Amino acid sequence: MKNVFSTILFLCCLFFSKAQDSLIVYFSFDSYRLSSTATQNLKSISIENLKSIYGYTDKHGNEQYNKSLAKRRINAVINYLNIQKNKEISKFPIGEEFLTSNVDKENRKVVLFFTSDSTDINKDRPKVKTEEIESINSQIKTAKTGDKITLKSLNFQPGLDILLPESSPVLKELLLVLQQNNTLNIEIHGHICCTSEDYEDLSTARAKTVYNYLVQNGISSDRLSYKGFGVSQPLYTIPEQNSEEQIANRRVEIKVVSN
Repeated sequence: MKNVFSTILFLCCLFFSKAQDSLIVYFSFDSYRLSSTATQNLKSISIENLKSIYGYTDKHGNEQYNKSLAKRRINAVINYLNIQKNKEISKFPIGEEFLTSNVDKENRKVVLFFTSDSTDINKDRPKVKTEEIESINSQIKTAKTGDKITLKSLNFQPGLDILLPESSPVLKELLLVLQQNNTLNIEIHGHICCTSEDYEDLSTARAKTVYNYLVQNGISSDRLSYKGFGVSQPLYTIPEQNSEEQIANRRVEIKVVSN
C-alpha cells in the first residue's frame, strides 16, 4: 500500500506542476557514476530554471537499496552541476517504484525538470505571430488527402499526455481551421520519445488529448480520429542526443482524411 501511495503521489506532483521540459541522464548497472555522455549533456543546461530531479533504478536489488541508489544518482548530478544547498530544488528518489520501461537500462536514469519561461497553465498564452498562423492555415487548406502535417510547438511533458504551454496557440489555430473548413476531416497521430517501445500506449493517449480538446470545443467526432505510433516514426534516432531532439520526437501530426 505504501508503494502504491508513493506512486500516486509522484504522478499527482507531475500533473499539478507547471509545464516543464526535461533532460534525461542514464547510468550503468548498479552505478551512480556519470558517463562522458551524461556530463556532456549536463554541460549544455542552465540550472537557473531547474526545479526538480527524479532518480530511478531498474528492478534488481531490494526496494531500500534501490531508493539509496536513486538518491546517489541524484546527488551525482547535483554535485557535478555544483548546485548550492540553498537553491530550492525538489529531489525525488523513486528507485524501482515507478518503472517507465520494460528495458532495464532505460530505467537507470535521472530526469531533470525545468520550469518553462511561459506563463502558468491557467493564464492566457502569448498569441501566435501572424506569419505562423498563415503558415499553418496554408498547409492544412492546401493539403491533399493523405498528406501529413507536423504541428510545430505541439509537444508534451516527458512520460505524460500533458501538453507543454507553448502548445496552446497551435491548438487554438487548429481548432479555428477546423471551424472554418467544415469539410476538413483529420486523423491525429501521436508519437513518443526516449524509449525503445511504447509500453503504456502513451502515443495514443497524446493523440487522444488533442482529439478531446477539439471535441470539447465543438468539433464533431465524426470528423476526427486518433492513432498512436509509439517510437516507430522518430524524427531523430533514439536514444536522442539532447532535450531538443526529445521534444521533437514526442510530437503530434495531422493526417488529412478529406479536405
